[in-house]
Amino acid sequence: MSDRAINSQSTVSTVNSKQKNDHGQYFTPSHVADAMVTLLSSDKDAAVLEPSSGEGVFLTALANAGFTNAEGVEIDSRLDHGNHFTVHHDSFVSWRPEKKYSAVIGNPPYIRWKNLGEEQQQEVKQHHLWGTLFNSLSDYLTVFIANSVEHLEDGGELVFITPSFWLGTKHSGQLRDWLLKQGSM
Repeated sequence: MSDRAINSQSTVSTVNSKQKNDHGQYFTPSHVADAMVTLLSSDKDAAVLEPSSGEGVFLTALANAGFTNAEGVEIDSRLDHGNHFTVHHDSFVSWRPEKKYSAVIGNPPYIRWKNLGEEQQQEVKQHHLWGTLFNSLSDYLTVFIANSVEHLEDGGELVFITPSFWLGTKHSGQLRDWLLKQGSM
């Protein structure tokens, strides 16, 4: 992760029930994605990943900012991601790329454990960090945070928009401690 500390409150647009589904999708407004891309210090040709690419707003923001080597992962194949970069239609929880990334950016899904489907719960339980960094009291976004850090190269940076609750809950303490050992926040 980057050694630059970022302390900001983020704004998320109001999401109606048609915009959110069982994948925990909150679609990011383009002006927020554009602002988040400006936080990246990676070179424009560095490998950048968007692990929950939704409709491609971050991929578009990356392309507009001159990034040339980005790709996304999106479980919901119904979404149109634009034509800027490759999008892998897969679950990010199980997805295993052959390379590491200089940066990971995006808006991970927010789903309480009890609201995950049985298939998603089983997939999370199969993750090698289950019981160590997240458990059945964790939100799905903590899985995305940990998995994203694992896909970063040394010195890489993670820029996510998240709710703040995971920064203070007891069951996210192991993840926070682990993050501080990986880099800085």
